[in-house]
Amino acid sequence: MANNILYLLAISTLSLSLLAGCGKKEEPTGSIVGHLMYNGKPVDKAGVNFYDPVSRRSVAGGTDEQGAYECKDVRFGTYQVVVSQFTDPHSAGETPFDSRIPKQYRAFKTSKLEVTIESSEEPVTFDIDMK
Repeated sequence: MANNILYLLAISTLSLSLLAGCGKKEEPTGSIVGHLMYNGKPVDKAGVNFYDPVSRRSVAGGTDEQGAYECKDVRFGTYQVVVSQFTDPHSAGETPFDSRIPKQYRAFKTSKLEVTIESSEEPVTFDIDMK
């Protein structure tokens, strides 16, 4: 009886240690940095959205006053890119929502922007100048 318990304990310990090594490995990631411009001028308060249609993953970054954005921990893949602007349409003197973003860049179906992440060594620089 004691031998059976020791045998079952040894088998259980071995099984658990093997299962611990079978977990899902972390996927490699990289970073994307860039500037969003409209006719050569920075676009602030905007979202730069990246979508991988194969994995259905998405990431996004927001722009600062100079139009700079950064996205970290982006899984490797090819991403379609769309842009959206976030301004308060009720603020005096500000441009209404999305008016500085040409319509073609607002939807994945019409945007021709695309970027590929395949290395984690250096961030991928992806500058966008919409015209």
